[in-house]
Amino acid sequence: TIQNCPKIKLEDFDLGNRIATSSFGYIYEATERETGKSVFIKILINNNPMNEELKKYFIREINTSHINIPGIVKTIGYRFPLSPEEAQKSESKYKNDYIVVTEFMENGCFAPINQSYLNSNGNLNDKINPTIRSKIVFGAAATMSRLHKMKIIHRDLKLENIWLDEKLEPHIGDFCLARFIENDVHLTTNVGTPICMAPELFNEENYGFPVDVYAFGILLYRLFTTEIVFEDLKPIRTAFHLKSKIEKGLRFKKPNHVPEHYWELIQKCWKQEPSERPKFEEIVEILKDDKFALEEFGMKADINGLHEYQDRMDINE
Repeated sequence: TIQNCPKIKLEDFDLGNRIATSSFGYIYEATERETGKSVFIKILINNNPMNEELKKYFIREINTSHINIPGIVKTIGYRFPLSPEEAQKSESKYKNDYIVVTEFMENGCFAPINQSYLNSNGNLNDKINPTIRSKIVFGAAATMSRLHKMKIIHRDLKLENIWLDEKLEPHIGDFCLARFIENDVHLTTNVGTPICMAPELFNEENYGFPVDVYAFGILLYRLFTTEIVFEDLKPIRTAFHLKSKIEKGLRFKKPNHVPEHYWELIQKCWKQEPSERPKFEEIVEILKDDKFALEEFGMKADINGLHEYQDRMDINE
C-alpha cells in the first residue's frame, strides 16, 4: 500500500514538453492549474491491466521517493489507472496508466549536459563547471548514504537519473526499481541498466546495497568520458557480451582525463567482490578531501562553495 502521499487528478495539470522517455514511460514538464506551480509528471505506460509487476514497481517508487530528505527528486502525488467507470468519463489518453507527480528540477537531466561539456572540452559550461561537477559527486554519495541508512536500495543509479535544481545542485530520481530492504533480506531479481549492473546482478545471485556502490563507480567513470571502452579495447556487441566480460572481472579502460585519486575510487567501487566495495558513508568521508575538488579544462572548483554544500549535505556530521 502507498503511505502518506496524496492522490492527484491528471486533469488538474497542463502537460508541457516531454523531456524524457524510458522503458517505463515518459516524463513531462507540467503546470498545476490552480497554483501555477511547475512539476514533473511521470507516466508509467500500462499496456496490460493485469500487469501486477508494474503496479508493484509503481507502489515502491511512491513509497521510497515520498520521503523528506535532501538530494532526491521527491514525489508529491500519484494516480492509479482509472476505474472502468472513471475511464468512461475521461478523455485523457493516459486513463489506463500510472501517474507520478514529482518536484520540478529547473535545470533538467545532468547526463546530456555532462556530455556536451566533455565534448566541448569544457566550453559549454553555462550549466556546468568543476564546482557543479564536484557537488554532483559529493551530493550523489551523500544522498545514497542517506537512502542506505533508511534501508532503501535504488538499483538504477546512473547519470540519467541525476537531475539539477535551480541552484544546479543534484537530486537523484527514478525510484521505479527502488525498495526497502532489511539486512537479512537478500534480493535476486535481475534489474537495472546493463552497463551499470554489478556482476552479482547478472546471475541473479543474492545481492544487496553494494550494487548501488558499483553503479556509483560507473557514474564516476562516465563523468569523465562519453566512450565506454573495455580494457581489452574490444567493442561491446550485445548485453550477453557485456555480461560475460563483467563476470570475468574485466572493467573499462581508464579515461585520459580522470584524476588518479578518482580512478582509485572508481576501481574500489566496482570491485568484483561486493564485500570489498566501500560503503557510501566511507565514500562521503573520502570525498571530503580537497583533492576531489575538480580542476579541469583550465578551471578550478570553488573550494569555499563546495565546502558550504558539503556541510549542508553531509550525513556523517
